Amino acid sequence: MTTLVRPREGRPALDGPYKGVPDFLRRPLTRWLENVYTITPDTLSPRMDEAGLERLAALLRIDLRGTDGYGMLIAILAWTDDDDERLLDVIHYTLQIPTRMPKMWNELEILLAYGASMWQATDKGLQRRVDATAMDTLHAATAVPDNASDHLALAWAGAYGRHPHPASAWYHSIKALEATLGTVVYPNDPTVTLPQVISELKTGRWQLEVRGQAGDVHGPHHEADLVGEEDAGRFQGVGVEGVAHDR
Repeated sequence: MTTLVRPREGRPALDGPYKGVPDFLRRPLTRWLENVYTITPDTLSPRMDEAGLERLAALLRIDLRGTDGYGMLIAILAWTDDDDERLLDVIHYTLQIPTRMPKMWNELEILLAYGASMWQATDKGLQRRVDATAMDTLHAATAVPDNASDHLALAWAGAYGRHPHPASAWYHSIKALEATLGTVVYPNDPTVTLPQVISELKTGRWQLEVRGQAGDVHGPHHEADLVGEEDAGRFQGVGVEGVAHDR
C-alpha cells in the first residue's frame, strides 16, 4: 500500500516499520474500534453492539461488570492502558468475532499500511506484513477451497500470524504437501504420508515438467526430499512450478 507513496524530492524516506502502536496511530485505531461497535451514534448515549463487546471481553478475559453501552467499550480501552500488545490484541480479535456492524477491515489495512505498521489487517485478524508478491502467491495457492488450501492457510498463520507458532506452521506445511502430492501419486489413499509419496516418486516412474531457468530442473522427488530432511527449526519453503505425472 505505502509503495504508492513517495517522499517529496529532497525529503528523507518515511520511517518504519513499527512493531507496536506509535502515538500517531493510537487515536485512529481507537476510532476504528468505535465505528465497529457503535450501532447508532449519539453524543449522549450511543447505541452499542453489546453482544459483540461481550464476546471480545470474554476472549480477552476482561471483567465488564458494572458497565453497559458505551461504558463497555471504555472499559475495554482502559484495559489496554497504553499497552501496545493489548490494543493490537483487541483489534486482532475484533477482526475475527461476529459483530453487528461491518468491520471495514480494508480501511483499517490502509490506515496500518500508511502508518508503516508491521501488522497487516485481514478478515482473519492481524498478520505480519509481508511482500505483496508473497501474498499474491498465497492467494493463488489457496484460491481453490480444498484440504490443501486449508492446511496452507493454517501454515501461513503459524508463520506470519499475530501469535506465531512454528510447530503449527511446519505441521500444516507437511499436511498441505501430503494433500497436494498425495492426490496425484496415491489418488485412492487419503491417509498417505509424505515419506510414502517421496518413496514412490523415487521409483523412477514419475516425471516433473518444470518451467524455469535451464539447469535448475531436478527429479520430482527433489523438493519433497528437501522438506523431508529438514527439521521444524530450519524449514524454509522450496517453491516449484510444475506437475508430476506417471511416466
